[in-house]
Amino acid sequence: EAIGSLTSLRTLYLHRNDLSGDILFDEAICLLWHDVLFGGELNNLRTDCLGAVPEIECDCCTTCYESRDVGQHTIDQEALEALYQG
Repeated sequence: EAIGSLTSLRTLYLHRNDLSGDILFDEAICLLWHDVLFGGELNNLRTDCLGAVPEIECDCCTTCYESRDVGQHTIDQEALEALYQG
């Protein structure tokens, strides 16, 4: 919830570390991203959410990395918005 109070946050890099877990649409971080649709600031969220067994399950990440790997995948922003609204 502390991150959710950072309403001017534009970029958050949480990749290539030992974090694991879920970042869901109804959590504070995703709500900051969702607010981009309505005037929010967060538009770049990176985690280790790529791979056969990702360390992070992320509903609103804009870029996913494999854990400690050089590979990355950028999620189509329009597809992400459609998923959220769907």
